[in-house]
Amino acid sequence: MSTMPRTSTRQTAGRRRTSSDRRDDILRRLGEVIVAEGFSSLTIEEMAAQLQCSRSTLYAAAPSREQLIVKTVKHELGTRTARIDERAAQANGVEDRIVTYITTARDELASVSRACYDDIRAFEPTDEIFRRTARSLADGIRVRIQEGVDEGVFGPVHAEFISVAVGVLIEAILDGEFQDRIGMPDSDAYTELVALVRAALAGGAPVRKR
Repeated sequence: MSTMPRTSTRQTAGRRRTSSDRRDDILRRLGEVIVAEGFSSLTIEEMAAQLQCSRSTLYAAAPSREQLIVKTVKHELGTRTARIDERAAQANGVEDRIVTYITTARDELASVSRACYDDIRAFEPTDEIFRRTARSLADGIRVRIQEGVDEGVFGPVHAEFISVAVGVLIEAILDGEFQDRIGMPDSDAYTELVALVRAALAGGAPVRKR
């Protein structure tokens, strides 16, 4: 009596890794397209044409166009957040880590086209991903400010308030608020933001407790 050959655990794990690697590659390449062009009018056919792959390859990464977009945006923003953390971790000194964190966030977000940003904010699932990313960035700043307070580098500043304020200001820059209201280019707005954070940290204003 013949028996079916058994698939080893190693072979199964290898296939899973290959499948995961292919999915990540699709999301990475599609992310490049979406970052440059946005996605509101991007069809599955156009995605396949730009990536030079089949529709079935795309559907292997996600079962629908909407889910593919959501996964791609999540992957793209997650990758950029990881790069921000990595760059900040390489800086020397807590103040440099904070400044590097903000300036790297500026560089990572500046490469996202206006069309892509507008599409992300207009589509509820991707807007929620953006909001979680923004909260994560604010939390990263808060942690680093608190490290400086704990180490005695900064005075008793309100780390959470400053980090949330930075997050709000970054979102305002991305929304074009400073450009529209006072004609300030985004690059100058980020420069002023860094100066504002440095001044707040240097001032060491006491935390008010209710």
